[in-house]
Amino acid sequence: MKKEKPYKGALHIGCLTYSTASRDLEMDRVLAVGFGDVIVTRNGKQIYSEMAFRREHNKPPFNKYPTAQYVEDLAVKEPGDDWRVTFDGPMHGETYQRQDGKWVLIDSNQGFA
Repeated sequence: MKKEKPYKGALHIGCLTYSTASRDLEMDRVLAVGFGDVIVTRNGKQIYSEMAFRREHNKPPFNKYPTAQYVEDLAVKEPGDDWRVTFDGPMHGETYQRQDGKWVLIDSNQGFA
């Protein structure tokens, strides 16, 4: 696994009033952005997509998206693999990589809108 360098630049937060952008991936963070997508990869292969989850679970309650703890539980079993979580929202985006048991912010961007 290639460890990416931690992102040291300014954190793009999008909305000044309410932003989910963070340098730390909190384990209770929901793997959903609403408008956009959250992608989880293991060694470059997608294992979760918010959009796919939404299509597969298109019935109430819609608030049952997994949290980052779900990915952490998977990653603990395969610690040498390249695990990444990418939040791709309209006003900001972040990518985290699991390194040495921690989730490290490796990218922050202005989002797609």
